[in-house]
Amino acid sequence: MLAALNAAFDISYRSPIALDEEINGTYAGSLRRVISRVLDSYNYVIEQNDAKLDVIILGRRGDRAVPVAMPVNPFHPLRERRRPRLLGTDSRHD
Repeated sequence: MLAALNAAFDISYRSPIALDEEINGTYAGSLRRVISRVLDSYNYVIEQNDAKLDVIILGRRGDRAVPVAMPVNPFHPLRERRRPRLLGTDSRHD
């Protein structure tokens, strides 16, 4: 359905999940209203730039978000830094 709306109107869409839910029917109303009916079972965001709409589908409604582990950056400025100690040095001068 979004592909048909994309062909007929100046919209784009993207989704990290497969949009495989089958829908039927005739939809009437504003473009935003039609999109909201089509995506009723999804979490989504609509961004508008002038007359162009960009629809971002986040996932299925009711799905729980899966946290993603952030990679550890050893050079991040907030990461605690430990200076290597040289053998035979006095710890009071660190």
